[in-house]
Amino acid sequence: MQEDRGVVTFIAPPWGTALHAVQGLDLRRTTPPITEVIDNFSRRFPTHKMLFAVQAYEQVSVHSFEPDSHAAGLDRSAQLPHQSKRPEP
Repeated sequence: MQEDRGVVTFIAPPWGTALHAVQGLDLRRTTPPITEVIDNFSRRFPTHKMLFAVQAYEQVSVHSFEPDSHAAGLDRSAQLPHQSKRPEP
């Protein structure tokens, strides 16, 4: 791959025990951890600009983003609030 090309990576780790019926998806419990997958891609393509999209569930545990969490370093700035109703036309 040419070094001036960007890489877009869609990450959908197995949720397994990370998905709880009440609390939603706990990103700390995915296997492998999301940050490990990101680190692996970053090492594989060190000279490329990278964009990562992480598949999540409609409800994500707020505890996933606590400072001691492996997912704490993820930038949540692009998250959109979940809409339970469709907007009026």
